[in-house]
Amino acid sequence: MSLAYDLMDKVDRLVYERKCDNQGWVELEFLQEFLKDKSSNKSTIDRYFAKLVEMMGMYRDIMITDEYGKLIYAVSNTDLVGKMDFKHKDWFKKTLKQDDCYISDMFYFNEIDEHIILNSTAVRDENNKIIGVVISLVNWNQFLSIIQSAKIGENGEVYLLNANGDIIGSKNDNEILKRNLIESENAAREVVNGNEYGYVIEMNDDEIASVSGFAYSKGFMHYNSKGWSVIVKEVLN
Repeated sequence: MSLAYDLMDKVDRLVYERKCDNQGWVELEFLQEFLKDKSSNKSTIDRYFAKLVEMMGMYRDIMITDEYGKLIYAVSNTDLVGKMDFKHKDWFKKTLKQDDCYISDMFYFNEIDEHIILNSTAVRDENNKIIGVVISLVNWNQFLSIIQSAKIGENGEVYLLNANGDIIGSKNDNEILKRNLIESENAAREVVNGNEYGYVIEMNDDEIASVSGFAYSKGFMHYNSKGWSVIVKEVLN
């Protein structure tokens, strides 16, 4: 079913676009200056990042840490500045070890009480020394809107799954990270086992009960897949 493929493509493109944002910020001259001299005026950073958060609607917050993981700037959660230390977080350790932007799986970020994707890129000086990390907390509602706006039948279902088969997007918010489809849906088993695209027909007394299309994430451009997938299920009987 082409709908599953189209939805997966939209999700992949959105992840890629947010990755490009994060990677582009590390080259900003005023960000480099701020991280080299923590006492420098941060008014330019405030204007730039606050406007991005306000205008784009894509981010719950944009944060900056020093090279050791201490939070030194945040657009929205300013009360956490100087109090949060991310040095022991797995995502922070991975960020320091790679040149590329780190992209997390969707998870519940306790500090802001929301589901997000976290993107983070190490900021390096002219000698390639890490001087800080820029972090974007991507608004998960942007991804949910892709899934929840899909046009399907009255009894249809649409799911975005992570690599383990857990629901991370659904028309029912209460299912997110609380239900795994591998046991109950043949289509989920197919796609999690590596089948990239196809459909599964379920029969009931020699009649077609449902048709489930599935599509596996292929990533997009310089974004490698996180192993997510989309399932679109049309219940007929």
